[in-house]
Amino acid sequence: MSYEFLFMRASGDQLSQISALVDDGVLRPIVGKVFDFAQTPQALQSLATGGIRGKAVVTLTQ
Repeated sequence: MSYEFLFMRASGDQLSQISALVDDGVLRPIVGKVFDFAQTPQALQSLATGGIRGKAVVTLTQ
């Protein structure tokens, strides 16, 4: 099992370009499952075991 992280600076221009690609259907992010913040360990476990296909999204509700 391995994880990769990418650190970058926020760029309004890049985010605008990415948004346009998503809006045009060129990029289609696939959300496999949404987890509440308290379920972060389960989200990581699901990713590690291949239990979900797509991205794991962790939400923070106030």
